Amino acid sequence: SSQQPLGLRPATLLSRRRCQFCYSNSAVLPVLKVVFNSTDAQFFPMAAADQLRAALEANDCERLLKLCRQLDSNLTVSSGKFKDPPHTREMSVTHHVASKPYGLDCLEVLIDRFGAACLTCRDEFNYTPVHWAAMEQSQETLQLIHVNLSSDCFYEKGRFGRSVFHCAAVNEHSNKALEWLIGELGSDSLMEKDDNGSTVVHLAAQCQSSDSMDFIKSKLGSDCFRQRGWLGRTAVHCAAYELGSDSLLEKGDNGSTVVHMAAEFQGSDSMQFIKSKLGSDCFRQCGWLGRTAVHYAACNKVSNSSLKWLIDELGSDSLMEKDDDGVT
Repeated sequence: SSQQPLGLRPATLLSRRRCQFCYSNSAVLPVLKVVFNSTDAQFFPMAAADQLRAALEANDCERLLKLCRQLDSNLTVSSGKFKDPPHTREMSVTHHVASKPYGLDCLEVLIDRFGAACLTCRDEFNYTPVHWAAMEQSQETLQLIHVNLSSDCFYEKGRFGRSVFHCAAVNEHSNKALEWLIGELGSDSLMEKDDNGSTVVHLAAQCQSSDSMDFIKSKLGSDCFRQRGWLGRTAVHCAAYELGSDSLLEKGDNGSTVVHMAAEFQGSDSMQFIKSKLGSDCFRQCGWLGRTAVHYAACNKVSNSSLKWLIDELGSDSLMEKDDDGVT
C-alpha cells in the first residue's frame, strides 16, 4: 500500500523501509548496524532517548547539546543520576536539562525548537522545568525563562507546595538565582510557607551560606530569623539540623558565625539549642572585631533573654571581656 503510516514523517517512513529490507537480508546484523548508524537520531525516538540518557548520566554537555539540536519533540527520558530522592526519574528532556547546572545552552535550544510551552509541563513531582532551573542553575537561566514566560511562572507551586522562590533557596550551587528573584519580584515571597510550614528563609538557612542570610536580613530585617517553621524550627535550627553542628562555627566574610548571629537576633531557646550541640565554649569564640557571643547578645534589639542566659551560663565576668576596640 502507498498509504503513509499514521504519525510517521516521510523520512521516518524511509527509515522503517530500510529496517524492513535489513530483516529480509541474510546478513541482517551488519547491514542493520550500517542503516541505524547512518540515520539521524530524530527518526528513532527510542534510540534518541537512549542517547540522551547516556549523555545526561555522563554529564556530557557537548553531546547533550548536539542531541537537543536534533530533536523534533520534547521526548520523555528516564535517567537515574539523581540524589534527592535517589531513584530513576522519567521526565521530559526540558526537565532534565533544567536540572543540570550546565544546562543553560541546551535549554535555550529547546525553547527555540519547541516554544515556551516546554517550560510549563509537569514531572512526577509536579515540578516544571522552571522549578528545576531554580534549584540547579543560576540567574542567567531564570532571566532566559523570564523573557519567554511571564513572571507568573515563578509563583507556580510544585512538590510540597513550593514555589520557584522556595526552589531557589535550596540551590546548593549558588544563591544568585534567589537574589535575582527577590531583586526582580520583591521580598514578599521570602516569608511564604510551603506545605510543611517552611519559608524561603528556613530553606536558605538549611541549604545555603551565611551570604544568603545577610542578603535576607537586608531585605526583611532580623525578625525573620525568629519565625518558626516545620517542627517549630527557626533558621538556626534548620542550618544546624541539615548541615551538622560544625556549620554553626563556620565563619562568614566578616568573621561571624551562626552562633554570633543567633545571639544577636534570637532568644535564649536558640542558645540552649546551640549549647546542646557544641557545649558552652563556643560562646567564647571571637568573631567580627574580636567579639564573643556575649557582645553580640548585648546588641540584640529583639530580646534580652539571650544575654541573660549567657551571663547565667558563663558568669558575670564575661560582661567585662573587651573586643578589639576595647569595648565590653
